[in-house]
Amino acid sequence: LCRVLRAEAPDRRADSDAVQRAAARVEATVRFRHEYACGSFHRKGMARRLLMHASNAGASVYFGDCGIRSLTGRPVLIGRVSLMTSDSAPGAAAMQPAQHLRACLFVVERCMALLEPGAKGSYILDVGSYPAAEMAAHHHRYWDEDGMSVDSSVAVGPHLPGHDKLRGLAVLKEALRLLERHYPETLRRVYFYRPGPTFRFIFAAFRLWVAPSTRERFVLVRKGEEQDHFFADEAAGGCGLDRHSAPREIGGS
Repeated sequence: LCRVLRAEAPDRRADSDAVQRAAARVEATVRFRHEYACGSFHRKGMARRLLMHASNAGASVYFGDCGIRSLTGRPVLIGRVSLMTSDSAPGAAAMQPAQHLRACLFVVERCMALLEPGAKGSYILDVGSYPAAEMAAHHHRYWDEDGMSVDSSVAVGPHLPGHDKLRGLAVLKEALRLLERHYPETLRRVYFYRPGPTFRFIFAAFRLWVAPSTRERFVLVRKGEEQDHFFADEAAGGCGLDRHSAPREIGGS
């Protein structure tokens, strides 16, 4: 309730309608959570059902909670888009929007449950090219352990109306809408790591789809700038990671 109220009006004393808007937003979120069956995200075994392609074809989730925490204990999600979406990735499956969104919301829901009252998490998303040299050492993709489904009708529901019809950037736009609307005031920073020219062009468009308060949390981080962002102190606007416990893929040791 406090997160919703802060999102609607940081200074509610100067906004007489803030409480009414917050109440309407909470009501809408309760309806969403019922329709989308968010409670099922916490059932035993749902991670395997939603993330593996054999049971949720085309989920293509490229981020997760790897147990990485800032020095103050806040969760930091890590993602690498190309591992799931690049044409160079062996065994890559076509992303199915409805399955993808449900699996993504599962990760967000479970991560948000770890946040202490008033705390916010961060997200480092590597948007660079497919790491062919690194991945050459692996003889299969992780989901092959459970088998690979090519039948896009294999899915774990429910899904919201129209989710199966989304294409391209519309999937990202819907994901941002769901996160901003139903998980407010939970995101501290989103770091887009190693952005190339194509991503920068796309970024200029999708950053306008979110509220200014969310847009301010987007940070582009070039290779070599890790110290200024990932390992900088949280009080100075950084992610607050310990370089010695951070993975090499994001500049750690």
